[in-house]
Order: sequence, then C-alpha cells, then structure tokens
Amino acid sequence: MSQIKVTVTQEDIDNGARNSHNSCAIALAILREFTPTIGVSVVRTNVIVNCVRYKTSIRARKFVKSFDKGKVVKPSTFIFKSEE
Repeated sequence: MSQIKVTVTQEDIDNGARNSHNSCAIALAILREFTPTIGVSVVRTNVIVNCVRYKTSIRARKFVKSFDKGKVVKPSTFIFKSEE
C-alpha cells in the first residue's frame, strides 16, 4: 500500500474553487507538490492522482466539506493511503 503526503497552504485555500473535484484546495496542493500530474480528482471519500485511488481520512473529509460550504479552513497536511 502506498501513500502520499499533501500540505494544503493558505494560497491553495485562497485560489481553490469550491465544489470542484479538480481545482479545490486539496487538488491545487496535489498539482503543486506532484509534478508532472496527469490528473487529479478529489471527492469526500477518495482522491485520485495519476489513476491511483487514495482513501481520505475523516479529517480530510471534514476539510473538503467545510471548504465546499465556504467555511473557514486552515492550512493542513494530509496523508492519503492507496486503496490497492
């Protein structure tokens, strides 16, 4: 099982699009930290990076939900573990 560590910065939060699976704050952090990236998709239960599916933690799910609702979120670091 592989994993990735992603740090979401304030810049990612400021530039992220709410309710967007490929340009939200977490997606922007992944695109910034893992280049080249073929594709990114973030939903509440998983993150897909370069065709590999990673499970999100409860904390990451809360971050996505709060971000999408327009609530204040703070820079955070998340570890996503692959489902393979």
